[in-house]
Amino acid sequence: MSITDSITELNADAGDIPAAITVYPPGLSRYGLTPEGLEEWRRSPLFSQVLELARNHMTDSLISDESRALLYHLILTARPQRVLEIGTYRAGTSHFIAQALHHAGRGVLYTIDPFGNANGCPQTISSWPAHLRQHVRFFAVDSALFFDHAINRGMTFDLVFIDGNHELEFATFDLNCSARLITPGGIVILDNIDQPGPRYAAKLFSSANPDWQELGKAVSLIDDTNPFASLEGSFANTKFFILQAPSHMLVSSIPRSFGSIQVPTGVVDAIELEVAGPASGTLHFQVFCRAFGERVPEELTTTEATPINVSEAGRVKVPLQKPLAFAPIDEKTIYRTEIILAFIPTTEGFELHLHGPPTAAGHRDRDPGHRMMAAQRPQADDINGR
Repeated sequence: MSITDSITELNADAGDIPAAITVYPPGLSRYGLTPEGLEEWRRSPLFSQVLELARNHMTDSLISDESRALLYHLILTARPQRVLEIGTYRAGTSHFIAQALHHAGRGVLYTIDPFGNANGCPQTISSWPAHLRQHVRFFAVDSALFFDHAINRGMTFDLVFIDGNHELEFATFDLNCSARLITPGGIVILDNIDQPGPRYAAKLFSSANPDWQELGKAVSLIDDTNPFASLEGSFANTKFFILQAPSHMLVSSIPRSFGSIQVPTGVVDAIELEVAGPASGTLHFQVFCRAFGERVPEELTTTEATPINVSEAGRVKVPLQKPLAFAPIDEKTIYRTEIILAFIPTTEGFELHLHGPPTAAGHRDRDPGHRMMAAQRPQADDINGR
C-alpha cells in the first residue's frame, strides 16, 4: 500500500459502528489537554459515556477500557490529521482509533508492525466497513524503516501511540523518533510503563526534554531505589506515559538535524527560519546537499555561523556564505538537503524557538516565491522506495 499524505473531511454513513457521542462537541471546550483538564474529564458524566463505548468494543485490543476511552477523548478533542500507531498486533486498537477518527470527521491512522502480516492484519482490516478502512494505512515494517521513510518525506504526526518492542533501547528509539516527527503541541503516548524498558525510556526522555509536558505525574513517581515497583500511568487505570510537545521547536546548543529531505533541485543558497519570538545569539548551522542517481552519490556541504537578533516572530532568511549547487545531472537524479542547527543565546530568555522545521531555498527553484516547505515536499511512493 502507498503512503498517502492526503487528508480529507470524511462524511460517510456510520453504518454498524456506534454513533458519535452527541454531547461530545459542546463539551470539548470544557476539558483542555492539560493534566487538570484530563482529571476533570475523568470525573465527568462524559467520561462514563466514553468508557461505556470502549467497553462495548469487541475486537482484539491489549489495552484497558480506560486506555481506549482516553485515546477516543484525545482524538475527539485534538482532531488529529495524522495518527501513528507503532505495534498493530491484530488491529484491535487500530479499529477503535479508526472509529474515533470517523467520529471526529477526519484523520488517517498509519499503523505499523513487522509481524502484522503473520497476525492477519491485512485480512482483518479489509473486513472492516469502508467508512473505517478509509481511515487506516497498514504497513508490515518495523519502526526504524518507517521513521526513515517518514523523515525523508517530511511527514509529521499529530498523535503517536507507541506499543512496540518494550526493551529500553527500542522504546527509547521509538520515543525519540516520534518526538522528532510530532507537530507542535502534539501528543505522544508510550504504553506499558509498568515494564522497565518503557518506564526508563520515559524517565530519560523527560530529563533530556524539559520543555515537554507530561499530562500526568507518572515519571515523578518513579522510584530509582525500587525499579520494579508498581507504577500508575499518567492517567488512572492505564499504563500510558502521555506527553505533549511544546508549542514551538527549541533550537539549543546541541545540534539538531531536521532530516534529509527530498527536494526538486540540487541548489541551496539560503536557509529560512520561521522564528516564533524574540531571539538573540549565534546560529550555528550545517547544510548538506546530496545527489543520488545512476552515478556514485555526491555530497556538498557548508558549515557556518551567523548572529541572530530578532525582536518578534517572523521569517528570517539566512544567505549561505558558501552556496551549494550541483550542475544539472539528469532527470533521474534525486536531490536531498539536510539542515542541522544549533543556537547559543547571548541573553537568557532569548533562546531560538521555531514554528516549524527550517527550509532550504535555491535560486533555481521552480518559481521565485517557491519555498521547500514540508507541505510542498514530494509525496511518498512506497514504504520500500527511496
